[in-house]
Amino acid sequence: MAKVIMTASEYIRRLEVIAARNTYYSNKYPNNLCYINSDGRTSADCWNLIKALLNGYDVSKTTVGYYQKDLSNTGDCTVDGLIKQCTDVSTNFKKLKNGEPRLLYMKDHAGSFIGEKVIGGKVYNVIESTGSWERKVLYSYVDETGARRHYKGAAKNGQWTKHGKMTAWLDYSGTPEVAPVQPTPQPTTKNLDAKALEVYKGKYGNEPQRSQKLKAEGFTTAEIKSIQKKVDELCKANTTAPKEEAKIYYTAKANDNLTMIARMYGTTVLAILKLNPDIKNPNLIRTGQKIRVK
Repeated sequence: MAKVIMTASEYIRRLEVIAARNTYYSNKYPNNLCYINSDGRTSADCWNLIKALLNGYDVSKTTVGYYQKDLSNTGDCTVDGLIKQCTDVSTNFKKLKNGEPRLLYMKDHAGSFIGEKVIGGKVYNVIESTGSWERKVLYSYVDETGARRHYKGAAKNGQWTKHGKMTAWLDYSGTPEVAPVQPTPQPTTKNLDAKALEVYKGKYGNEPQRSQKLKAEGFTTAEIKSIQKKVDELCKANTTAPKEEAKIYYTAKANDNLTMIARMYGTTVLAILKLNPDIKNPNLIRTGQKIRVK
C-alpha cells in the first residue's frame, strides 16, 4: 500500500485551491497537470487532477505537475485503476458523509466528494474537472441516488455509479462523524397564483433582484413570466377600481381545501364562503374550480 501523504481534510483543501484558481479542463493523459504558456494557468483532466494531488502536487505553485513513475503513490492508471485501489467501494450513495472525501466513479470520469458547501446560495458537495459543462475544475453535486447535478436541486446531468474511500493515500482518522448527505427535495407542483400574490405584496422586491430570487427558488423563466402577468393583473385591478371592490380569484388544484386556500391569502373560510354563495359544501371543491378569495 502506498504511504499516506496527507489528511482527508488537507486533500479537500488542496482541491478547493485548484478550483479557486479557475483551472480549466484539458485531456492530457498521462500527464497529471501541465503549465500553460506564460499566464500561470494550469489545466487538468478528471482523474489526473486527483492523481496529481494524491502524488503530492504542490498547490501553492503553478509549476508543472507531470506524472513521475518513480515518485508515484497511485501508479500510472486511469480512473478504473484508481477505483480499484480504493476501499469500501459502494454503490450506496447514502453512505456519503460530509467531511469524508471519496473518489466518485462513472465510466471514463472521476470526481471527488468533499461534503456540502454553500457558494452563492447554492449547495455543492463535489469538485471535478470536466469538459462536459464549463471545461474547468468546478463544484457540482451528487445526491443520495448518485445523480450528477450542477448543484443541489438542479436537473440531473449524468450518473455516478460507485464511490470509494482513498485510504491508500489519505488519513481518515480525523474525519468527523456527521450525518449523511440529505436527499435532494423532489420537485413539487408550484402554485403560481400564490407566488404572484407574494410578489404583488412586495416580498421579492423589484427587478432584477425579483427574478434572481425566484430563479434561486427553482422557478423557470417561463414560470416567472407567468407570475409577472398575474402580478400585472392584480395591479390593474387595484388601479381601475376601489380596493374594496377589487376581486381576486384562485383556481383550485388537486388536494386543495378551503382552509389551505384561506391561509394562503390571509383570509378565513367564512369570508370565502360569503364571496362564493355557489359553494354549498365547504368540504367539497372541484379541481379547476374558480374561487373568489378577495
